Amino acid sequence: MAMATLEERLAGLEGDYTATIQEFAVKLDEHTVLLHEQGKDIHEIRVRLATVDTRLNRIDERFDFFREEVNQKLEQIIRLLTLGK
Repeated sequence: MAMATLEERLAGLEGDYTATIQEFAVKLDEHTVLLHEQGKDIHEIRVRLATVDTRLNRIDERFDFFREEVNQKLEQIIRLLTLGK
């Protein structure tokens, strides 16, 4: 009788162990899917940030161009004003 009880308990433990491992595998699959989705989100964010960075660089270039143009105009005005004295 004692051996039969041990075998029953062992079978129960094996069943519990199998169920636990299966649940663990399901959780790993769920986490894998979530990480994959987050990876896509992170990639999309990086692409958007790169686009913003590119646009900001273009704005900086235009600003520098206009600043140079304004400086040249101011220099011309100053020259004209000093010549008129």
